[in-house]
Amino acid sequence: MKSDSDLRFARSVDRRLGSLLVRLLAAPAFSRGSAPAGEPRRILLIKFHGIGNIVMLLPSLRAIRSRYRAAEIDLVTFSSNREVCACLADVDRTHLLDGESLATFVRSAAGLLPLLRSRRYDLVVDFEQFALASAVLAALTGAPRRVGFATPSGPRGRAFTSPVEYLESGHMSRIFLEVAQRAGAALDTRTPPPPLPSRDGEEELRSWAGRSGIGERDTVVVLHPGSSPNLTLRRWPAERFAELADRLGAAFDARIVVTGEARERGLADSVARGMGSQARVAAGELGFTAFAALCRRASLVVSNDTSAVHVASAVGTPVAGLYGPNTPFLYGPTGGRDLVFYHPLPCSPCLTNDNAKVSNCRRARCMELITVDEVFEAVRARLAGALDGEARP
Repeated sequence: MKSDSDLRFARSVDRRLGSLLVRLLAAPAFSRGSAPAGEPRRILLIKFHGIGNIVMLLPSLRAIRSRYRAAEIDLVTFSSNREVCACLADVDRTHLLDGESLATFVRSAAGLLPLLRSRRYDLVVDFEQFALASAVLAALTGAPRRVGFATPSGPRGRAFTSPVEYLESGHMSRIFLEVAQRAGAALDTRTPPPPLPSRDGEEELRSWAGRSGIGERDTVVVLHPGSSPNLTLRRWPAERFAELADRLGAAFDARIVVTGEARERGLADSVARGMGSQARVAAGELGFTAFAALCRRASLVVSNDTSAVHVASAVGTPVAGLYGPNTPFLYGPTGGRDLVFYHPLPCSPCLTNDNAKVSNCRRARCMELITVDEVFEAVRARLAGALDGEARP
């Protein structure tokens, strides 16, 4: 999706047309009948949105694979998740949809549907929190057993033979596990998820670091000032990232690396230009595994509420997460040494799964309430502890 207006339009279509289609597809005629006896031979998982969501799904993917070791497990997701999905050890094959626009999504879904139906899945597990399009796709596969969220504000639960009531009872990774449990997996939050293969990107990172003048003994702090281009409300002001970078660089003689997607290069460059000292800009220059390796290499990652929070947390690096329109209760980092900065207002959160992440807010004052001073002081204490020999996981 290219902009906030594109997102608003697509989700309006999803809500209106999706509601109608879910009701039609709930008819028994669209199922192949009762689930076959015995273990499922083929399982389809659905999760359209987000690298961060895919990372939070890792415990659920491991739980489903552990329960159904002999099954073929497929995943349908957006093509923007291609690189992270290549790292998923618990998925056999990935089917990609083009989510750049409503038109490309419809075309790619229509092209993929015959293949999905030919696979004759015994079980479909839909991890989308609110999109009706995923529920429609789940029903159209004809799978006799379908599991997914039933949200209070819509009819998506009708698409599933085993609907799971959507309750915001904990972190999103924990809520995903409840869907996996309904699909037959054991609910064991003590089992750590499989690690992200950041080491696979170390050669690429080493080459980039050499060109950027970053030595192996240098202290590295990563700043991630972007967010999804259609959810820009989540961004802390670029000038505050720049001021924080200068202060951290001076306090710890740290090399500052500003990251982001290729389409966020301008934002990353603006942070670097706003600094009084030098920064290395990596936006658009590192693949996913190299970015994960950079997060592992760093002493700290400071990020808006976006995928960088979850990637860094997953590789064990302390994260300072900046939150406002979204709540860290659902989407915060999960490491024991992570920090969260959040000043909720009476309107907070305004980006929710109930409103399909569409907000009428035009100025994120909740993000403006986060000061450079409070972030620097908290981060300085945390980073000083890490550099003094605190054990890394």
